[in-house]
Amino acid sequence: MAWAPVSASAIHTGFTLRTQTFHPAFDARSSLVRTMGREVKVSMKTLVTLIDIACGRPIPVEDSGRARRLLLTLLAMLFALGFAALWGLAAGSQSTALAIANAYKVPMVILTSCLFAAPAGFLTWRLFNAPVRGSDLALSFVSSIFGGTLVLVVLAPLVALYYHSSAWAGPMLGIGSAALALLVGSVNFVRGVSRRLPEGTKRSSVMVPVMVTA
Repeated sequence: MAWAPVSASAIHTGFTLRTQTFHPAFDARSSLVRTMGREVKVSMKTLVTLIDIACGRPIPVEDSGRARRLLLTLLAMLFALGFAALWGLAAGSQSTALAIANAYKVPMVILTSCLFAAPAGFLTWRLFNAPVRGSDLALSFVSSIFGGTLVLVVLAPLVALYYHSSAWAGPMLGIGSAALALLVGSVNFVRGVSRRLPEGTKRSSVMVPVMVTA
Protein backbone atom coordinates (compact mmCIF):
# COMPACT_ATOMS: atom_id res chain seq x y z
CA MET A 1 0.00 0.00 0.00
CA ALA A 2 1.50 3.34 -1.06
CA TRP A 3 1.25 6.42 1.15
CA ALA A 4 0.78 9.82 -0.50
CA PRO A 5 3.20 12.50 0.72
CA VAL A 6 1.64 15.23 2.87
CA SER A 7 2.62 18.82 2.10
CA ALA A 8 3.97 20.75 5.07
CA SER A 9 2.36 23.95 3.82
CA ALA A 10 -1.20 22.66 3.57
CA ILE A 11 -2.67 20.57 6.39
CA HIS A 12 -6.33 19.63 6.66
CA THR A 13 -7.67 19.22 10.19
CA GLY A 14 -10.87 17.83 11.57
CA PHE A 15 -11.81 21.16 13.12
CA THR A 16 -12.23 23.05 9.89
CA LEU A 17 -13.78 22.44 6.49
CA ARG A 18 -11.00 24.12 4.60
CA THR A 19 -7.30 23.75 4.23
CA GLN A 20 -5.12 25.81 6.59
CA THR A 21 -1.88 27.14 5.25
CA PHE A 22 1.04 27.73 7.58
CA HIS A 23 3.91 30.07 6.69
CA PRO A 24 6.78 29.66 9.17
CA ALA A 25 8.69 32.63 7.72
CA PHE A 26 5.65 34.91 8.05
CA ASP A 27 5.09 33.75 11.63
CA ALA A 28 8.72 34.49 12.48
CA ARG A 29 8.48 37.98 10.98
CA SER A 30 5.24 38.65 12.86
CA SER A 31 6.84 37.54 16.12
CA LEU A 32 9.82 39.81 15.45
CA VAL A 33 7.55 42.77 14.72
CA ARG A 34 5.58 42.18 17.92
CA THR A 35 8.78 41.92 19.93
CA MET A 36 10.14 45.13 18.43
CA GLY A 37 6.83 46.84 19.12
CA ARG A 38 6.98 45.86 22.78
CA GLU A 39 10.59 47.05 23.04
CA VAL A 40 9.72 50.42 21.48
CA LYS A 41 6.76 50.77 23.87
CA VAL A 42 8.97 50.04 26.89
CA SER A 43 11.65 52.47 25.63
CA MET A 44 9.09 55.25 25.13
CA LYS A 45 7.65 54.64 28.59
CA THR A 46 11.14 54.85 30.09
CA LEU A 47 11.83 58.06 28.18
CA VAL A 48 8.59 59.61 29.44
CA THR A 49 9.49 58.56 32.98
CA LEU A 50 12.90 60.22 32.67
CA ILE A 51 11.30 63.41 31.35
CA ASP A 52 8.86 63.42 34.27
CA ILE A 53 11.69 62.97 36.76
CA ALA A 54 13.74 65.72 35.09
CA CYS A 55 10.72 68.02 35.37
CA GLY A 56 10.56 67.39 39.11
CA ARG A 57 7.63 64.99 39.24
CA PRO A 58 7.70 62.19 41.84
CA ILE A 59 9.25 58.85 40.92
CA PRO A 60 6.52 56.32 40.05
CA VAL A 61 5.94 53.60 42.64
CA GLU A 62 7.08 50.86 40.25
CA ASP A 63 10.38 52.71 39.76
CA SER A 64 11.04 53.48 43.42
CA GLY A 65 13.29 50.46 44.06
CA ARG A 66 17.01 50.98 44.46
CA ALA A 67 17.96 48.81 41.46
CA ARG A 68 15.36 50.53 39.26
CA ARG A 69 16.61 53.98 40.27
CA LEU A 70 20.17 53.02 39.39
CA LEU A 71 18.96 51.68 36.05
CA LEU A 72 17.11 54.94 35.36
CA THR A 73 20.28 56.83 36.27
CA LEU A 74 22.28 54.86 33.71
CA LEU A 75 19.60 55.25 31.02
CA ALA A 76 19.33 58.99 31.68
CA MET A 77 23.06 59.37 31.16
CA LEU A 78 22.99 57.38 27.91
CA PHE A 79 20.10 59.47 26.59
CA ALA A 80 21.90 62.65 27.64
CA LEU A 81 25.06 61.66 25.77
CA GLY A 82 22.99 60.87 22.68
CA PHE A 83 21.21 64.23 22.85
CA ALA A 84 24.55 66.01 23.26
CA ALA A 85 25.91 64.21 20.19
CA LEU A 86 22.93 65.34 18.11
CA TRP A 87 23.43 68.94 19.23
CA GLY A 88 27.13 68.67 18.36
CA LEU A 89 26.23 67.46 14.86
CA ALA A 90 23.87 70.42 14.44
CA ALA A 91 26.43 72.95 15.67
CA GLY A 92 29.07 71.61 13.29
CA SER A 93 26.81 70.85 10.35
CA GLN A 94 28.58 73.36 8.11
CA SER A 95 31.57 71.04 7.90
CA THR A 96 31.57 67.24 7.85
CA ALA A 97 34.83 67.03 9.79
CA LEU A 98 33.58 69.50 12.41
CA ALA A 99 30.25 67.68 12.75
CA ILE A 100 31.99 64.34 13.31
CA ALA A 101 34.36 65.90 15.83
CA ASN A 102 31.49 67.56 17.71
CA ALA A 103 29.51 64.31 17.74
CA TYR A 104 31.99 62.78 20.17
CA LYS A 105 33.62 65.85 21.74
CA VAL A 106 30.43 67.36 23.15
CA PRO A 107 29.33 64.09 24.86
CA MET A 108 32.88 63.57 26.12
CA VAL A 109 32.91 67.04 27.70
CA ILE A 110 29.63 66.31 29.48
CA LEU A 111 30.74 62.84 30.58
CA THR A 112 34.11 63.98 31.93
CA SER A 113 32.46 66.91 33.73
CA CYS A 114 30.10 64.47 35.45
CA LEU A 115 32.92 62.11 36.37
CA PHE A 116 34.94 64.95 37.90
CA ALA A 117 31.99 66.53 39.76
CA ALA A 118 30.33 63.37 41.11
CA PRO A 119 33.11 62.24 43.56
CA ALA A 120 33.31 65.68 45.17
CA GLY A 121 29.53 65.87 45.46
CA PHE A 122 29.17 62.43 47.04
CA LEU A 123 32.06 63.07 49.43
CA THR A 124 30.36 66.28 50.56
CA TRP A 125 27.09 64.36 50.88
CA ARG A 126 28.77 61.90 53.25
CA LEU A 127 30.65 64.55 55.24
CA PHE A 128 27.56 66.71 55.78
CA ASN A 129 25.36 63.65 56.39
CA ALA A 130 22.73 65.03 54.03
CA PRO A 131 19.25 63.54 54.68
CA VAL A 132 18.79 62.15 51.17
CA ARG A 133 19.61 58.74 49.75
CA GLY A 134 22.69 58.43 47.57
CA SER A 135 20.71 56.82 44.76
CA ASP A 136 18.23 59.72 44.86
CA LEU A 137 21.08 62.21 44.71
CA ALA A 138 22.62 60.37 41.75
CA LEU A 139 19.29 60.16 39.93
CA SER A 140 18.60 63.85 40.53
CA PHE A 141 22.07 64.78 39.28
CA VAL A 142 21.92 62.69 36.11
CA SER A 143 18.28 63.57 35.39
CA SER A 144 19.23 67.25 35.56
CA ILE A 145 21.89 66.58 32.92
CA PHE A 146 19.25 64.71 30.93
CA GLY A 147 16.94 67.73 31.17
CA GLY A 148 19.68 70.11 30.07
CA THR A 149 20.66 68.02 27.07
CA LEU A 150 16.97 67.63 26.22
CA VAL A 151 16.91 71.41 25.78
CA LEU A 152 19.93 71.11 23.49
CA VAL A 153 18.37 68.46 21.26
CA VAL A 154 15.10 70.42 21.00
CA LEU A 155 17.00 73.51 19.86
CA ALA A 156 19.41 71.55 17.63
CA PRO A 157 17.37 72.03 14.39
CA LEU A 158 17.30 75.81 14.94
CA VAL A 159 21.03 75.82 15.67
CA ALA A 160 21.73 73.94 12.43
CA LEU A 161 19.40 76.23 10.45
CA TYR A 162 20.98 79.45 11.69
CA TYR A 163 24.51 78.12 11.34
CA HIS A 164 23.74 77.67 7.63
CA SER A 165 21.84 80.93 7.14
CA SER A 166 23.64 83.51 9.28
CA ALA A 167 27.29 84.05 10.11
CA TRP A 168 26.56 85.62 13.50
CA ALA A 169 23.14 84.29 14.51
CA GLY A 170 24.26 80.64 14.39
CA PRO A 171 27.11 80.97 16.93
CA MET A 172 24.99 83.23 19.15
CA LEU A 173 22.14 80.72 19.15
CA GLY A 174 24.58 77.91 19.86
CA ILE A 175 26.01 79.75 22.88
CA GLY A 176 22.52 80.73 24.01
CA SER A 177 21.21 77.17 23.81
CA ALA A 178 24.19 75.90 25.82
CA ALA A 179 23.63 78.58 28.49
CA LEU A 180 19.92 77.76 28.65
CA ALA A 181 20.67 74.04 28.98
CA LEU A 182 23.06 74.77 31.85
CA LEU A 183 20.45 76.91 33.60
CA VAL A 184 17.69 74.31 33.16
CA GLY A 185 19.97 71.53 34.40
CA SER A 186 20.97 73.47 37.52
CA VAL A 187 17.38 74.40 38.41
CA ASN A 188 16.22 70.81 37.86
CA PHE A 189 18.99 69.46 40.07
CA VAL A 190 18.10 71.73 42.99
CA ARG A 191 14.39 71.07 42.56
CA GLY A 192 14.83 67.31 42.17
CA VAL A 193 16.90 66.93 45.34
CA SER A 194 14.58 69.24 47.31
CA ARG A 195 11.50 67.20 46.40
CA ARG A 196 13.14 63.96 47.53
CA LEU A 197 13.90 65.21 51.03
CA PRO A 198 12.00 63.69 53.95
CA GLU A 199 9.11 65.75 55.21
CA GLY A 200 10.11 68.47 57.63
CA THR A 201 13.72 68.63 56.38
CA LYS A 202 15.14 72.01 55.47
CA ARG A 203 16.49 72.50 51.97
CA SER A 204 19.59 74.15 53.34
CA SER A 205 20.73 70.75 54.66
CA VAL A 206 21.50 69.57 51.12
CA MET A 207 22.53 72.82 49.46
CA VAL A 208 26.26 72.30 50.03
CA PRO A 209 26.40 68.86 48.33
CA VAL A 210 24.20 70.18 45.54
CA MET A 211 26.38 73.26 44.99
CA VAL A 212 29.58 71.20 45.01
CA THR A 213 28.17 68.65 42.54
CA ALA A 214 26.65 71.27 40.24
